[in-house]
Amino acid sequence: MKILIAEDDEITQLILQKLLEREGYKVILTNNGLEAWNVFQQKREEIDMVITDWLMPKMDGLELCKKIRNLDVSHYVYLIFITVRERREDVVIGLEAGADDYIPKPFDPHELLSRIRSGERVIEIDKRQRKVQKKLECLSLSDELTKVLNRRGIFGRLREEVDRATREKYLFSVMMLDIDNLKETNDRYGHDTGDKVLCEAVRRIRTCCRPYDAMGRYGGDEFLMIVAAEEKSVAYKFAERFHMAICEKPFEIDNECVNITVSIGVTFVSTLNYEPEEIIKKADECLIKAKTTGKNMIVIQEI
Repeated sequence: MKILIAEDDEITQLILQKLLEREGYKVILTNNGLEAWNVFQQKREEIDMVITDWLMPKMDGLELCKKIRNLDVSHYVYLIFITVRERREDVVIGLEAGADDYIPKPFDPHELLSRIRSGERVIEIDKRQRKVQKKLECLSLSDELTKVLNRRGIFGRLREEVDRATREKYLFSVMMLDIDNLKETNDRYGHDTGDKVLCEAVRRIRTCCRPYDAMGRYGGDEFLMIVAAEEKSVAYKFAERFHMAICEKPFEIDNECVNITVSIGVTFVSTLNYEPEEIIKKADECLIKAKTTGKNMIVIQEI
């Protein structure tokens, strides 16, 4: 695995280089965010992980992180901040910029290696997911209209996720998303407009997804999401992102501005004692509660 390091402190550079190369990783050293950005653009398809300081000359780590996330890369790049900025609000800012992990300085070498290995597992999941996605396309498990997985495809993906989570001991969440009042939209604007609403909803949601998250059309206006999440609060944050993506601005369909909302039921799977059917049922129960309580909201439970 090839790791790009953006760090302006020479001693920290040397420590990281020796530590990582001793573990068999290939290391590319850069002295600031701008230099790291230039290297990443040239070698984006080779680099699997970026470890960056926050406070650096020319370009800080936060800007570097945002630029990497906005660049079109064929695989998932895992991003780790190593910084003296350890206030809770700084951690939130770093994660929202696209970082996957956050380690305060001075760092413990054993903890850093543990975090890197955790990132490796995410990268491997992404690689397997991309292979699975290609197979799924060949097996025609995608929805004809929205081009995401169909009901059979997303259920199969969930079964794989349950099996993998059991083996590798990681947590995830399942979300049921329902476009509110789609029937009324169809009645008012026509079914062609309703179809375009569904396609636009999918496009918006996918902009919030990581490569290893999964999405499928489960019913007429219902979508099922499988999202890796270490904590219940993280699962809720992703549901909020999906909700905001749909609701923050009207859909512009055939010169019409259509206001669309979405209800979301979330099951955070913290114990691996449930079959896929049970997990979906729990998420559906949350969705029903969101719909009957007033729609346009998120309801979450942990199992």
